[in-house]
Amino acid sequence: EVKQDLANGGTHVPELKLCGVESMEEVQELIRVGMRNRSTCATNMNEHSSRSHMVFSVQVTCHDLLKGGTAFGKMHLIDLAGS
Repeated sequence: EVKQDLANGGTHVPELKLCGVESMEEVQELIRVGMRNRSTCATNMNEHSSRSHMVFSVQVTCHDLLKGGTAFGKMHLIDLAGS
């Protein structure tokens, strides 16, 4: 459930968690946790249809220790219910 954040002029999701990871294994474990928390049910169109949306956002920050620079990237993977 997305809520408006009137104080900051943006949006927020209650109970949203931000988790820092340092390995691909930690990323995969977070995906497994998210998948366990989803509701699924069979439909006439798909026997494994999800009944919930899932948004998986990845933010990457890379620090160049030799040159002192920083690079930042962001990617959102979105799975809509029933798709």
